[in-house]
Amino acid sequence: DTHGYRYKQLIFGPLAMFSKPWQKHFHYKFLQRETLWGESCAIIEVMPLHRFKENPLFGKAWISLKDFSVLRIQWHPRSLPFTDTITLRANEYKALPYIEFFAEFNILKRGIRFPSKYYLEESYISTTRKHIPYRSRHKGKKFQRLTQEVALKDYMFFIVGTEVVNAKGEGE
Repeated sequence: DTHGYRYKQLIFGPLAMFSKPWQKHFHYKFLQRETLWGESCAIIEVMPLHRFKENPLFGKAWISLKDFSVLRIQWHPRSLPFTDTITLRANEYKALPYIEFFAEFNILKRGIRFPSKYYLEESYISTTRKHIPYRSRHKGKKFQRLTQEVALKDYMFFIVGTEVVNAKGEGE
């Protein structure tokens, strides 16, 4: 059921929205303060300033006011690339796809936050009464096809030791 989704950028979401090279491509707007996991945070809306060949990830981010790390990102549906599978399914349902996707970064190790959870909902908003699954036969009604909630845990952190050896070649 999830073969229509690409998760490769999940861990890079904060970098794609806030790293210095990308900042010139976005507009940032403070929305409100909130508490998440007992930590004060600011919710920031991140929207692209111009169109890209491939949409960058954008949406809302919950930023810790303690260390300014990203705690949560809720991606805007327009920033998520619809695969052919989703487009075909939407055409079959005669509906518009609506994808809700967020990730939480609640695993902290050596000052770096790692994804702890992601949530995905694939829904469709009907545009006609024909070919819509029974639960959603009314115009404009939302039909939820897939809900997925994944907890990411049991990361295996390890330390890699290195040693620099100055080797002399022949004749030195």
